[in-house]
Amino acid sequence: MMMKMSALKDMGEDVSKEERRRVAARALSDIMKSP
Repeated sequence: MMMKMSALKDMGEDVSKEERRRVAARALSDIMKSP
């Protein structure tokens, strides 16, 4: 999970805010689904 976040930070400069928001939302939903 933390690897996803650091990866997001790394590519944060290249990715638009919309894309980042979508990826973050997907990661959050994954967290919520996992027990």
